[in-house]
Amino acid sequence: MTGILNGIVIVMNLIHDLIITIISGLGLPVNDKMIHFYFIGFLGLALYIFVDFTFKKLAKYGISLLSFIYTFSTIIVISLVIEIQQKITGEGNMEFSDITYGMWGFFLFLAVFIVFSLLFKFIFKKVKGGKK
Repeated sequence: MTGILNGIVIVMNLIHDLIITIISGLGLPVNDKMIHFYFIGFLGLALYIFVDFTFKKLAKYGISLLSFIYTFSTIIVISLVIEIQQKITGEGNMEFSDITYGMWGFFLFLAVFIVFSLLFKFIFKKVKGGKK
């Protein structure tokens, strides 16, 4: 896990240095904060347009699919933050398998919830249908 994060950090630093080199080469008076302003602003806008388009297409299949995607993304971020926190504080081991096990836990609990929800809806329809 540490190796993966180190690799990501190296790539991000290379991209950062490349952007600074290009901007400096163009002679533009832009500081580091302005680079972050423009880069994150553009990245956020591009991501928003992609997500908005994709979610509008997926919404045809039901809002629960969007809820799953949002929850799945949030759980991944929370899992990564927990692992990074463990690395920084030295409490526990920072391992990719911890994230994997956490995701499997999410899938299992979600599957049980879906089964019970479908069972409840089925029983409710039978009870409601039988009273007519």
